Amino acid sequence: INAEYMGNYRKKKFVKLLPDEGILKWASSEDAIRSVGRSRIYHLHEVEGLLLGRLTATFKKDYNKKLEPWLCLSIVLHNRTLDFYMKEEQMNLWYYVLSTETKRYNPRAYVPSFGRFLWRKCQMLMMHFFLADQLKSKRGRLTFVKALVAYKLSGTNN
Repeated sequence: INAEYMGNYRKKKFVKLLPDEGILKWASSEDAIRSVGRSRIYHLHEVEGLLLGRLTATFKKDYNKKLEPWLCLSIVLHNRTLDFYMKEEQMNLWYYVLSTETKRYNPRAYVPSFGRFLWRKCQMLMMHFFLADQLKSKRGRLTFVKALVAYKLSGTNN
Protein backbone atom coordinates (compact mmCIF):
# COMPACT_ATOMS: atom_id res chain seq x y z
CA ILE A 1 0.00 0.00 0.00
CA ASN A 2 1.40 3.38 -0.96
CA ALA A 3 0.38 6.85 0.21
CA GLU A 4 1.53 10.44 0.06
CA TYR A 5 3.30 11.75 3.14
CA MET A 6 3.44 15.38 4.24
CA GLY A 7 6.65 16.36 5.95
CA ASN A 8 7.53 19.59 7.71
CA TYR A 9 8.34 21.27 4.39
CA ARG A 10 5.22 20.12 2.53
CA LYS A 11 7.26 17.98 0.19
CA LYS A 12 5.61 14.99 -1.31
CA LYS A 13 6.97 11.72 0.09
CA PHE A 14 6.15 8.14 -0.73
CA VAL A 15 5.24 5.53 1.85
CA LYS A 16 5.08 1.78 1.63
CA LEU A 17 3.73 -0.64 4.21
CA LEU A 18 5.27 -4.11 4.32
CA PRO A 19 2.82 -5.95 6.61
CA ASP A 20 4.56 -9.32 6.60
CA GLU A 21 7.75 -7.69 7.84
CA GLY A 22 6.04 -5.20 10.15
CA ILE A 23 7.80 -2.30 8.44
CA LEU A 24 6.74 1.14 7.25
CA LYS A 25 9.12 2.72 4.72
CA TRP A 26 9.13 6.27 3.39
CA ALA A 27 11.28 8.17 0.93
CA SER A 28 11.32 11.18 -1.40
CA SER A 29 10.48 9.17 -4.51
CA GLU A 30 8.99 5.86 -5.53
CA ASP A 31 12.40 4.70 -6.77
CA ALA A 32 14.12 5.67 -3.51
CA ILE A 33 11.68 3.61 -1.47
CA ARG A 34 13.19 0.45 -2.95
CA SER A 35 16.67 1.47 -1.81
CA VAL A 36 17.78 0.81 1.77
CA GLY A 37 20.13 3.79 1.88
CA ARG A 38 17.63 6.26 0.43
CA SER A 39 14.57 5.37 2.52
CA ARG A 40 13.65 5.55 6.19
CA ILE A 41 12.28 2.55 8.02
CA TYR A 42 10.00 2.37 11.05
CA HIS A 43 8.88 -0.87 12.65
CA LEU A 44 5.19 -1.15 13.42
CA HIS A 45 5.95 -2.09 17.04
CA GLU A 46 7.23 1.52 17.38
CA VAL A 47 3.82 2.98 16.49
CA GLU A 48 2.09 4.40 19.57
CA GLY A 49 -1.14 5.41 17.87
CA LEU A 50 -3.14 6.54 14.85
CA LEU A 51 -4.98 9.86 14.68
CA LEU A 52 -7.59 10.90 12.13
CA GLY A 53 -7.86 14.61 11.39
CA ARG A 54 -5.71 17.71 11.67
CA LEU A 55 -4.61 17.02 15.24
CA THR A 56 -0.81 17.21 15.16
CA ALA A 57 1.46 20.26 15.14
CA THR A 58 2.20 19.72 11.44
CA PHE A 59 -1.46 19.71 10.47
CA LYS A 60 -2.22 22.74 12.68
CA LYS A 61 0.18 24.97 10.73
CA ASP A 62 -1.47 27.76 8.74
CA TYR A 63 -0.58 26.31 5.36
CA ASN A 64 -2.45 23.08 6.21
CA LYS A 65 -5.73 24.66 7.38
CA LYS A 66 -7.42 24.10 4.01
CA LEU A 67 -6.79 20.35 4.04
CA GLU A 68 -9.88 18.22 4.49
CA PRO A 69 -9.56 16.69 7.98
CA TRP A 70 -11.07 13.34 6.97
CA LEU A 71 -8.13 12.85 4.59
CA CYS A 72 -5.48 13.57 7.25
CA LEU A 73 -3.95 10.66 9.13
CA SER A 74 -1.07 10.76 11.61
CA ILE A 75 1.06 7.88 12.78
CA VAL A 76 2.31 8.66 16.26
CA LEU A 77 5.80 7.43 17.09
CA HIS A 78 7.76 8.01 20.30
CA ASN A 79 9.65 11.11 19.11
CA ARG A 80 7.64 12.30 16.11
CA THR A 81 4.59 11.88 13.94
CA LEU A 82 4.28 10.90 10.30
CA ASP A 83 1.48 13.00 8.86
CA PHE A 84 -0.35 11.87 5.74
CA TYR A 85 -2.73 13.65 3.45
CA MET A 86 -4.27 11.03 1.22
CA LYS A 87 -6.56 10.73 -1.72
CA GLU A 88 -10.15 9.92 -0.81
CA GLU A 89 -10.00 6.47 -2.38
CA GLN A 90 -6.86 5.53 -0.39
CA MET A 91 -7.91 6.51 3.11
CA ASN A 92 -10.23 3.64 4.11
CA LEU A 93 -7.95 0.90 2.83
CA TRP A 94 -4.84 2.55 4.26
CA TYR A 95 -6.42 2.98 7.71
CA TYR A 96 -7.82 -0.54 7.76
CA VAL A 97 -4.53 -2.21 6.88
CA LEU A 98 -2.38 0.10 9.00
CA SER A 99 -4.63 -0.25 12.06
CA THR A 100 -4.80 -4.02 11.74
CA GLU A 101 -1.06 -4.41 11.34
CA THR A 102 -0.23 -1.88 14.06
CA LYS A 103 -2.41 -3.77 16.55
CA ARG A 104 -0.73 -7.01 15.51
CA TYR A 105 2.77 -5.68 16.21
CA ASN A 106 1.88 -3.38 19.14
CA PRO A 107 -1.34 -4.39 20.93
CA ARG A 108 -0.98 -1.46 23.38
CA ALA A 109 -1.02 1.21 20.63
CA TYR A 110 -3.94 3.65 20.51
CA VAL A 111 -5.71 2.44 17.39
CA PRO A 112 -9.43 3.14 17.13
CA SER A 113 -11.42 0.33 15.52
CA PHE A 114 -12.30 0.58 11.86
CA GLY A 115 -15.93 1.22 12.79
CA ARG A 116 -14.92 4.08 15.08
CA PHE A 117 -12.69 5.47 12.31
CA LEU A 118 -15.64 5.45 9.87
CA TRP A 119 -17.90 7.10 12.44
CA ARG A 120 -15.34 9.85 13.10
CA LYS A 121 -14.86 10.37 9.37
CA CYS A 122 -18.64 10.68 8.97
CA GLN A 123 -18.70 13.32 11.73
CA MET A 124 -16.00 15.33 9.98
CA LEU A 125 -17.75 15.12 6.61
CA MET A 126 -21.07 16.20 8.08
CA MET A 127 -19.53 19.11 9.96
CA HIS A 128 -17.71 20.26 6.84
CA PHE A 129 -20.37 19.89 4.15
CA PHE A 130 -23.60 20.56 6.00
CA LEU A 131 -22.68 22.83 8.86
CA ALA A 132 -19.68 24.92 7.77
CA ASP A 133 -21.69 28.18 7.71
CA GLN A 134 -23.43 27.45 11.00
CA LEU A 135 -20.09 26.66 12.66
CA LYS A 136 -18.72 30.06 11.67
CA SER A 137 -21.72 31.94 13.05
CA LYS A 138 -22.08 30.07 16.36
CA ARG A 139 -19.99 30.48 19.44
CA GLY A 140 -19.04 27.60 21.67
CA ARG A 141 -18.40 24.00 20.85
CA LEU A 142 -20.71 22.27 18.43
CA THR A 143 -21.08 18.62 19.37
CA PHE A 144 -22.04 15.91 16.94
CA VAL A 145 -25.52 15.64 18.51
CA LYS A 146 -26.04 19.40 18.07
CA ALA A 147 -24.80 19.03 14.48
CA LEU A 148 -27.37 16.30 13.79
CA VAL A 149 -30.16 18.43 15.27
CA ALA A 150 -29.04 21.49 13.28
CA TYR A 151 -28.90 19.39 10.11
CA LYS A 152 -32.40 18.06 10.74
CA LEU A 153 -33.75 21.56 11.39
CA SER A 154 -31.99 23.05 8.34
CA GLY A 155 -34.31 21.21 5.95
CA THR A 156 -31.43 20.18 3.68
CA ASN A 157 -32.19 16.50 4.20
CA ASN A 158 -34.77 15.05 1.88
